[in-house]
Amino acid sequence: SGDEQKVASFQTDILDDDNQSALDIVARRNYSDTTWNSSSIRLQRRLDSTTGAFIEIDQTDSARDCINFGENLSTHMTIQGDGAVGIGTSSPAAGIANSKLLQVSGSDAAELRLASSARDFSLYAGSTNLVIRNNNTASDVFRINNSGYVGIRTSVPTSALQVEGLAEHADNTAALAAGLSVGA
Repeated sequence: SGDEQKVASFQTDILDDDNQSALDIVARRNYSDTTWNSSSIRLQRRLDSTTGAFIEIDQTDSARDCINFGENLSTHMTIQGDGAVGIGTSSPAAGIANSKLLQVSGSDAAELRLASSARDFSLYAGSTNLVIRNNNTASDVFRINNSGYVGIRTSVPTSALQVEGLAEHADNTAALAAGLSVGA
């Protein structure tokens, strides 16, 4: 549980006589039983009595500050004091070997889209696949399914490694006999 106190409110009604737009500064603190857990300062937009988007500086129980972005009571993005970023989660997992982490979470799937004026790719993690997709051509470039099979330029790999456009061989001996070589 917790409590909050409005520290300041900047209001205007110049845009519409019927509605009052405001920017509130709110101090919040959270506790369980008698133990204080965290405190925060929140800048939050309000239209009449309806709260909207917010930016919050939060000190968690680990004594690190983080910045939260959200709407109403839901946090949509968190930047932790160590640089880790969570989208769809307020507590991104730790990175490997002290690396910084960007964690994108969704209830059924998550997608990270990287787009420029020339290229548009997505990294998509669903319940059964991890996919790199070329959104310009609407085709899968790379896929790992829940069986661990890897497909390159195929959306349905049926073996440990399947590359669309290359001939399939029964075994390594047949592949070597057909002229494929193994690099060192």
